[in-house]
This record gives sequence, structure tokens and C-alpha cells, in this order.
Amino acid sequence: MGERLTSDNKEVQAAQELYQKDKSAWSNVYEEARDDLQFYKGGKDQWEAEDLGLRMISKRPSLTTNMLPQFVHQVVNDIRMNVPSQKVLPVGDGADIETAKKIQGLLKNIEYTSNAPMVYDTAADLQVKCSLGWIRVDHEYAAPNSFEQHIVLRRVVNPLSVIIDSSSIECDGSDAKHGFVLDTYTKAEFEEKWPKEDAISFDSISGAVSENIIVAEFFKLIPTACEIGLFPGGATLELDDPEAKELGEPLKTRTITINKVRRQWLSGSAVLEEGAFPGSYIPLVPVYGEEHWIDGKRHLFSLIRHAKDPQRMVNYWSSLETELLQKA
Repeated sequence: MGERLTSDNKEVQAAQELYQKDKSAWSNVYEEARDDLQFYKGGKDQWEAEDLGLRMISKRPSLTTNMLPQFVHQVVNDIRMNVPSQKVLPVGDGADIETAKKIQGLLKNIEYTSNAPMVYDTAADLQVKCSLGWIRVDHEYAAPNSFEQHIVLRRVVNPLSVIIDSSSIECDGSDAKHGFVLDTYTKAEFEEKWPKEDAISFDSISGAVSENIIVAEFFKLIPTACEIGLFPGGATLELDDPEAKELGEPLKTRTITINKVRRQWLSGSAVLEEGAFPGSYIPLVPVYGEEHWIDGKRHLFSLIRHAKDPQRMVNYWSSLETELLQKA
């Protein structure tokens, strides 16, 4: 972690410094999550390298009787049978049942068009397997020839490719001020998409060009001051909102700070693309496993974590049983 990412572009350099800080803070969680996934895969990964080497030298059996999938499937299938759903309740001044029903219908439509059960299932599956899953919120055009956009939910198949603000402590990541999604391109793919830019990975230390280029999709909250007004009838709107102009003069006004989201695609040397993301939260929702805080440091646990030694014992005894039967 002593190496430092460097770039001549100040925006890229600032993002790289944030990334290094978050990567260092999350390192224990991500290393253990990677080890969980490797262990769950089974095979020789469920043996200690030294034990496996000795058994192979002496030509003794080293079997793997993977018991973990049945327990993972039991938990994940229970979640699939009880798919999470959202409920909108009318609370506060100006709220009414009919408006709540309309919002509820919009949420149902977003989930339907996004195949939300698959998104939730993927996040839950990874949460159980490696302590960490993700749900992405995005937007796209409703059709290739349309200007209308709608909200979509997307699944994340590689939980280790996403990292959010290490100072976030909320279980849904709603207090995160920035986040990264890392995508890998071949050199040819990168040059085809961004032909005028140097093919340098976002996480490159030396700035060298390599065959696989990592591009970071970077989200960051930008605090923005705006003026709001209280209008006759109780409506509260921003003064530059078109609807506010139709309501006449406000009864009261005050200045508040709201968060806007900036979205950028960064290589190791340049801002490849950028734009505003609708909303006021980082659109990366974590699905954490069992959480513990020790000395101010977050620890996440999967179902696999505490089952490793029992699984190794099963492998050892099944191998020993096979060995004794061979000798008999």
C-alpha cells in the first residue's frame, strides 16, 4: 500500500488518491471475500498448500468433498422464496394515499423492467458466499430512438469490482460520498472506444501501457447551494423549478445545500467521459453480510468464513478413509 498512483491530470489524481485510501481501508474485507469465493469453488483450493504438496509427493489421496453448496443454497433459496419488496406509505404534510399508490406503481414498474428478482438474488447469493454483494441503480433511454429515460436496477456479478467511500457506516451505503466501479478492457477495446486517449489503467502505478486496461466509473457527491421557497398551499420547491414560477411569489425563501452526483469514466491519464447522474445518492447499494466493528474497523462475515476448518476436516477424513480402503 506504500505505492502511490500518479497522474498529470489533477481530477484523475484526486480520484486515484481517494481510491487508494478506500482500497487500503477495505483491504481486509476484500481479501477475505476473495478467499471465500476461491474456497467455495472447491477442488484443491480447499486444501492448505503445504498439506496438499506433501500428500502429492507421497501419492496419498487428497479428495475434496464439498459440503458448502447445500448450505449456501438453503439460505439463498429461502431469500428467493421471499423476494424483498418496497412499500410506499403516505407520511407527513401534503402526503396522500393516492400519490403513495402512484409512487408504488412506479417502483413496481422499475422492478419489473429491471428483472429485479435476479438483481436481488445475485446480491444475496454473493452476500452469503463472500460477505459482500451489490445492487446498481442506473438510467437508460427507453428505446434507441427515444429521448425518454427510465430508472433501471442492475446486478453486479463481481463484488470485488465495486468499492465505496470507506467512511460510510450506514448498512445501505446512503452516507457514501463517492464510489468506484472498475471495468477491464483489452487494449484494442479501449482504443476503439476512446481512440484519442492513452491506454493507461486507472490503477497503474508507473503509467505504463498494458494489454488489459482498467477504467474506473467514478461517482462523487457535489454539494450545491440552491434557494427554495414556501408557496401558498404548502408546496416547497426550488425557485428555479418551472412549477414554482406557476405558483406565484413564495411566502418564504431560504438557501439550502443539496447533493448532486457527478459521474466520470477515468483512465490512468484522463477523464474519458463525464456527466451528471440524476439523484442525490451514490447509486451503489451494498448488501453486507454479518457485520462487526473492532477497534473502529469494519469486519464482514460470510456463511463460508467459519465453515472452512470443518470443511477441511471433511476433506481430510474422506481422504484418509479412501487411503485406508486402498491399503486394505
